Amino acid sequence: MMLYFVMARHNDARPVIDRYELKKDMSPCPFPIFTAGDVVLCISGEDRVNAAAATSYLLTRWGRDGLFVHLGPADTNPGVSYPHTISDGDEIVYQEMLFKHPFEFEGRLEEGEAVYAFSAAARFLPLKQIVVLRYCKDFSKDVCKDFSKDTCKDFKTNEGMFLWLETICFGMTSFPTSMWKTGRRIMT
Repeated sequence: MMLYFVMARHNDARPVIDRYELKKDMSPCPFPIFTAGDVVLCISGEDRVNAAAATSYLLTRWGRDGLFVHLGPADTNPGVSYPHTISDGDEIVYQEMLFKHPFEFEGRLEEGEAVYAFSAAARFLPLKQIVVLRYCKDFSKDVCKDFSKDTCKDFKTNEGMFLWLETICFGMTSFPTSMWKTGRRIMT
């Protein structure tokens, strides 16, 4: 299985690049791509259309077997959030909450880039293989909220977020059964 990341800015992607020792893909492509083994990172640039285009390019080129993660910073978020509802004012998408997580649960995220990346990924992958996460820019802050010390011991830094994603992607031979049979988004 593959782990696909799409992020808007190179500076924000540095922890992912360092964690997986990603190297720049020098083949001609419309977006900066970094790869190593089963991990691919695409730097989309800021904007909704860029997020959708980068997601489509990434999943078209590298296939459809794995976990897609739209990862980005949130200035107001004290840790990592795993929102259920993602909206940009015109469209709303619902992320499946199939995976037990030690992070702060945020009911709604207002961000156009996430909606467009999610919608594009939903053309290639089942919803159960799409994750949108937002993290605090200061990676040194705790990302665990309201869990016991034993539950959270490995989730005190960005390391915990990566371990959780790796467990989902590489620790399963198949993804859990989806709660949603059809329908990828709701237009308001």
